[in-house]
Amino acid sequence: MESVKNQQIQQTVAVQGAPKSSHAAKAEASALLRPDPGLVIWTWFIFFGLLLFFRKFGLGPLITSMEEREKLISDAVYGAKKTQKELAKINATRDNILVDAKEEMESLIREGRKKAEETAQGIIETAKENGERMVQEAKKEIEGERRAAVLQMKEELVDLSLLAASKLAERELADENNKKYVENIVTELSA
Repeated sequence: MESVKNQQIQQTVAVQGAPKSSHAAKAEASALLRPDPGLVIWTWFIFFGLLLFFRKFGLGPLITSMEEREKLISDAVYGAKKTQKELAKINATRDNILVDAKEEMESLIREGRKKAEETAQGIIETAKENGERMVQEAKKEIEGERRAAVLQMKEELVDLSLLAASKLAERELADENNKKYVENIVTELSA
């Protein structure tokens, strides 16, 4: 009876978590390390089932979203490169426009200076021509006035001569010297 009691106590202690003997611990550890064919099949079956489940419902959408994101990034990189090329073309065009504008501006400045010089030269030439014309007109006017003055003086001289002659004639008409003198005066005045 005692042996039955010992067995019951051992079972009670074993159930309550009492320390097992080293032989029992080895037996239990070797049972865990021993492959059980049913357990292996169920483990593989559950693993592949979960793998298919995650592939269809978890991994599929994840891969799809990753591919979409990769495509989006690829398109963004392509767009950035395209924009960079367009920007380079725009910069080149801008530089060409600036060079053309600068050349055109310099050309306009040169033409403006040339026209200004031509205008100034024309004004100077016109002024010279006007001055020369005015000088010629003044000379003609002076010459005309001189001639008019000379004619007036001749007329006055003739009048004076006639007056003097008439007074001389009254005085001595017969004097030969007086006659020659009046003729010389008239000749000088007519010349």
